[in-house]
Amino acid sequence: MTGLHDDIGGGLRALEAKAQRELSYLQLPAKPWSPRCKQAGRRADRAAPDHDVVIIGAGMFGTAAAIALRLKGIDNLLLIDAAEAGREGPWRSYARMLTLRSPKDLPGPSMNIPSLTFRAWYEAVRGEAAWQALYKIPNGIWQDYLSWLVRFFALSVRSETTVTSLTLDGEAVRLTLQDGGTLIARRVVLATGRDGTGGPAIPAFVDPALWPGLAAHSSEAIDFERLRDRHVAIIGAGASAWDNAATALEAGVSSVTIYARRLSLPQFNKARASTNPGYLIGWAALPPELKWQLLAYFDASPAPPPHETVHRVLAHG
Repeated sequence: MTGLHDDIGGGLRALEAKAQRELSYLQLPAKPWSPRCKQAGRRADRAAPDHDVVIIGAGMFGTAAAIALRLKGIDNLLLIDAAEAGREGPWRSYARMLTLRSPKDLPGPSMNIPSLTFRAWYEAVRGEAAWQALYKIPNGIWQDYLSWLVRFFALSVRSETTVTSLTLDGEAVRLTLQDGGTLIARRVVLATGRDGTGGPAIPAFVDPALWPGLAAHSSEAIDFERLRDRHVAIIGAGASAWDNAATALEAGVSSVTIYARRLSLPQFNKARASTNPGYLIGWAALPPELKWQLLAYFDASPAPPPHETVHRVLAHG
């Protein structure tokens, strides 16, 4: 079976040529306009910036931010990610659902360029019939698409790199790296995704001594083969709980018990209303207090586990 990076029949080359043509019609990317960093005037006691922009996080949001900046004429930018190349974001690590939750035909980080959509890329490498037969986007294939966007725009990515501190350096930002190196950037974009929201929440009643042999958080790397023929308990009943339950059962565990505080599972995804075009278009104009009320309401109304994941679990019932 051929991989999605194999350009069988030249479909991908043709798509890339078409995308370049579409961009040229719009005069994109814009011509670089920022003064070259090393030529910028700086006091002698301060280093000149290495980059106009450094983006911390090279997953979906970091890639989208880099493309948007590139189209606006910012070409001296760098993406930094702690993961190895091709494993940015959760898609090949702790995202244990089989496909993305969202519909396959959303525009994604295409910047409204038709030839840069997932559909255009997928049809180029698999064909239109394969697109029509596709239900939702498998995680790994989504990662392949994002990696293609990085290559198409020739974005600079520094993989397996961790930033330990950000400090002001005059009007610029100094980034200190875990390996002891430093970078100077005019601006820094944090695109750390859910990993940047404070880390996993571990209930206080869970003994830390259980790690790593007897306990793990769903965001950690888990060797499910080691759990074969064992009884597994999962605390929490959200989507990731069901994803991990299904993965464990598929790996051959003896049983899985999901523990939840609520009396019954949610039946409606109230937050789905936030995907309405009117909601998205009008969001920026809402007063801050109303934005807060809406987000608090959605947060207090947990979504039900996806039906695809529930069916994965029930298949072992």
